[in-house]
Parts: sequence; structure tokens; C-alpha cells
Amino acid sequence: MKLSKHGLPILLLVISLFILIQSLNIKEQSVFDPSSGAFLPAIISLVLILCTIIIWKEEMIKSQASRQHLADPDNEIPEVNDGTFGGISKKVVYMQMALFVVLSLVFAFLMNYVNFLILSIVFLIIAMILIKREGILKVFITSIVTSAIIYYSFVYVFKIVFPV
Repeated sequence: MKLSKHGLPILLLVISLFILIQSLNIKEQSVFDPSSGAFLPAIISLVLILCTIIIWKEEMIKSQASRQHLADPDNEIPEVNDGTFGGISKKVVYMQMALFVVLSLVFAFLMNYVNFLILSIVFLIIAMILIKREGILKVFITSIVTSAIIYYSFVYVFKIVFPV
């Protein structure tokens, strides 16, 4: 594995550890209390750490498979890097990422003016169509169910008030 392949996982780990340390240092807040201001940043940082470790491990496995292929050319490597992401060009992927960032910013801005449940359903529908391009019925059902679960969890379990 090249040093450049270590760069992103190390950066993600540093950022997530920084967020975790900062959330642990918030005065009069507990990371174990769901209604505390330190809870969500701590959870997000732990999820980011876990995902980074999983991605890093997968990259190391792919790198080892590639080295084994170089040592024994008769073995086939199932994955071919043709400059695309799953058959989608890098340009299209970067455009999707930029549109997703813009969509997220619009979502954050509109959250103060539009009901969270309605806004999150619309956001998820657009995001899922933009990123996955699955069946429209599946997108609608997934968006509605996911938004309802998130809304219920935050309002009734964590007792967090959403803007109306």
C-alpha cells in the first residue's frame, strides 16, 4: 500500500479523534446523555472511526491481492481499475458529489423554514435518485420510513425539538 493510500484514512482518523476529544471536553455535558450537546458529535466520531478502519482494512486486502497477482500472474484479480467508479466516469461521480453537497446546504438552510419531516423526505428522495437511481417506489418508501424513524427517535427518544 502506497503512502498516498494511507493519507485519507489517517486524515479521517485524526478528524474523528479530534471531534471525539472535543466532545469529551465540553463542560457540563456527558457523551452518555442523549440530550446532551456532546452526545451526537461523539457518536458521529465513533461511527467515522469504525468506517475508516473498515475501509482501510478493505484497501489493505485489495493491495495484498494485487501484490499476490504480481508475484503469480496466473491468478486473476476480479477488479479492474479502468478509471471509473462502478462503470460511472469520474466526472459524473464528481458532479454527483457536488450536487449532493449543494443539496445538503439547501437542506440545512431550509430547515429553519420548512417542517423537518417534510423536508427530510424530499431531501432523501432527491439524494437517493441522484446517487442510486433505484426504483422510484423503493426510493419513496425508503425516504418516508427513514425520515419517520429519525424524526421519532429525535423527538420522542432524545427529546430534541426540531424547527417547525
